[in-house]
Amino acid sequence: MKYRKVNKLSSVDAAYLAGLIDADGSITLVLRKKPHRQPVVSVSNTDYNLVRWPHKITNAGHISTKSEKKKAYHKTAYIWAAHSNQALDILKQILPYLKESKKKTRAKFLIDNYKKVTLRNGKYTKKLLEKKEEFVKEFFCISGQGSSKLTIALENAMKALNIK
Repeated sequence: MKYRKVNKLSSVDAAYLAGLIDADGSITLVLRKKPHRQPVVSVSNTDYNLVRWPHKITNAGHISTKSEKKKAYHKTAYIWAAHSNQALDILKQILPYLKESKKKTRAKFLIDNYKKVTLRNGKYTKKLLEKKEEFVKEFFCISGQGSSKLTIALENAMKALNIK
């Protein structure tokens, strides 16, 4: 699949998208193409137009539905998700506007480290594979409460760089 370039967002659109992600979204690593995890940024909501908006302004990702309803009165959930390089490009644009500490810390960690531990050809030496696995472990240790050493270090680095 050809990589679609992510649109440059206005500051207003970047801030609004960051708010959507803070409220109804996630920033994580998923096993999309085994055996390695890829970054994903997503927004989930029952309002299709709300989920369609990030797709439209970024020119990135895709929209899917989660039609498995636990109760008859549950609405269909729509999910917009951008993966890999598109996710990183979006995170770079919205980082200054993210407010939720776990998501902001995860975004900064991905931006700063994902490309350092990810080879384009996927052919990892044992040492590089260990670094990649450590990266994944560190990523999932990030919490909003600053409970990991990594989170504290990242928060201090972000303060030093004047990133709120």
